[in-house]
Amino acid sequence: MSDSTPSFSSIKLDLCHMINALNGSRAIVGLLSESDDEPVANAAGMALVFVDALHARLQQLYLDVEVCEQRQVETLRCIEQRYRTAVD
Repeated sequence: MSDSTPSFSSIKLDLCHMINALNGSRAIVGLLSESDDEPVANAAGMALVFVDALHARLQQLYLDVEVCEQRQVETLRCIEQRYRTAVD
C-alpha cells in the first residue's frame, strides 16, 4: 500500500463525518419541509428524498468498507499461515 492510499480507518472516519454533516442537513431540510410556504415545503420535500437516499448510500459505503477491511485482515492471516506452513 502506498503512502497516498488512505487507510480503512481514515475512509471510515471521513464517511462518519459526511454522515454526521448530512444528519444536520437532514434536520434543517426536514424543518423546511414542514413550512407553511408551499413552494418551500415542496422543494424541501424533494431535497429530503435526495438527502435520505444519500444518507443510506453513505451508510452502505461504510459497511462495505468494514467488509473490505475484514477481508484484508483474513487474507493477510491466510498468507501468514501459508508462509509458516511453507517454512516449517
